[in-house]
Amino acid sequence: MVTRIILWVLLSGIGIYFISLPDTGPRLITFSKAHGPGMVDSLGILLVILGWLILVLGIWGSRKEILQYKDSKTFSAVLIIIGLAYGMIFASVFSDFTLWWAVGIVILLLVHLWCISIILRRVK
Repeated sequence: MVTRIILWVLLSGIGIYFISLPDTGPRLITFSKAHGPGMVDSLGILLVILGWLILVLGIWGSRKEILQYKDSKTFSAVLIIIGLAYGMIFASVFSDFTLWWAVGIVILLLVHLWCISIILRRVK
């Protein structure tokens, strides 16, 4: 799992770097007036998604540790929070709500870190 975490951080960092570069080419897809990735952004998005998939597959492989909490109120609250976070991201991208996507991303990052902490505590 540690290797997956390192790959996730590296690929996400490189992807975010590419996304932050100026993209002067045409948009490949347009979501709204202010949002739509060009070629450089698309490469960054691909790297971020690849890193995320590597992490999520590791979490999925250790789902037994996480599902031990499935009957708790915390687990139910986390599921609701995940839904709200995705709602913030989609609303921000498709309706030009400035920076709400960042709040959603931070919330999802915290959920991922919570899952990782559960897995790493059980592995020891």
